[in-house]
Amino acid sequence: MDSTTQGQGLFNAASSCAALFRRLTEASNQQDARLLHLKSQFDGWAAFTGALTADRQCLDNNRLFQLPDVERNLMILLRMIERNLRGLILGTSDKGRSSELPASVKMGDVDGHPGLPKPEESSGVLTGLPAVSEALSRMNKLGAAIRRSSRDSRMQNVLAKTSGACRKECLLGRVYEFIRQEFPNARDSLVEQSVDAVYEQREKLLHLQRHNQKLGTQGDTRQASLSDSGRHRSQPSLPACVSSRGTSETEASIPDSGHMTTLLG
Repeated sequence: MDSTTQGQGLFNAASSCAALFRRLTEASNQQDARLLHLKSQFDGWAAFTGALTADRQCLDNNRLFQLPDVERNLMILLRMIERNLRGLILGTSDKGRSSELPASVKMGDVDGHPGLPKPEESSGVLTGLPAVSEALSRMNKLGAAIRRSSRDSRMQNVLAKTSGACRKECLLGRVYEFIRQEFPNARDSLVEQSVDAVYEQREKLLHLQRHNQKLGTQGDTRQASLSDSGRHRSQPSLPACVSSRGTSETEASIPDSGHMTTLLG
């Protein structure tokens, strides 16, 4: 199924999974720690890829135009996670579908993962959890491919987007003074090359930080929550919540650049 014909296909699927994870972790049984761990993994994946952003950074907005296979597999994996989470809410397990990935996503020859546990290796309401964990592992691999594919095109436009010639010249002057103080015997040509390299790397890091923050900003998933609750009004209620622990929204970030950050501002 090609999500390019579905508008917000990946966004809606990810939003539905996020709503189901919240519903499960807010009213979980004795396995709440495992569910919280899976929810944390999903939140990290969503922040890393921008799956829940509602702006132009959304995965549905042509970001996967050159990666149709990745787009298709992501949709299959998200729908599979959604089915398993719904099965957990219902307290039933569809052993024909919950415990194994669809054949089209059997990527053992790519990522080296063996097949999922057979249905008899799980029991009761927890049958779908191994499949959810395996799907999240494969989605993380696809997420890394998504970020790599867009990195080069983003970096090509970094240096063209400066904050003003005056500020640039001032910053270059400060970097020049710092390098000259640290290496007083360096040749002028080497100092100038170092200044250009430091400035370029700073622009790249700042751009990457802003980009990661955009991807970590989740869109409004309340619509998916409401539609999900509407579809399940006639379904059995969840067991009482044992643990009130939750996980904070995961936001991708980049490391500090040390004492150079203080100098460059």
